[in-house]
Amino acid sequence: MLLYVCYSSLLGLVLYSFGVWGNKTDKSIKILVIIVLIMVTIILGWIIFGFIYSYFTITGYMDSTTTKVGKAIAIQSVAKTGEVYVQNVGDSQVTIADIYVNGTIPSSLATPWSDKVLDPSETGWCKLTSTFSSGDRITIKVTTTDGTFTEFTKTFP
Repeated sequence: MLLYVCYSSLLGLVLYSFGVWGNKTDKSIKILVIIVLIMVTIILGWIIFGFIYSYFTITGYMDSTTTKVGKAIAIQSVAKTGEVYVQNVGDSQVTIADIYVNGTIPSSLATPWSDKVLDPSETGWCKLTSTFSSGDRITIKVTTTDGTFTEFTKTFP
């Protein structure tokens, strides 16, 4: 939209300055019109930018993306015995919030998280109350308090 406004205004300037619109020969009027068109283009550009920036700030998009920079986790392994290992692969500290097994949060863990707050490169683990057998297909999802998450699907041999 902004490019359209800029290009249409510039096209108008060029056509007007070459005499396509009207046959006015007074240079001062042409210069005045060009200056006004440039000012209107700049003002419209700032207004459009302001609306876009306000929209992203109000909806929370700006905050949610800037606070997550450098935060990432990865599920390193899931054992048949129910042990889940999660590593902080980002650049900043994360706090584990929940674990989902096939889309649901388990009512309890056999062994709670070894460390819910993970520094960069640190690994935490927990043990689920359920165990798995050959042929079972599970999806594990681990979330953090700031919304970072990872998902891991495994079929046991």
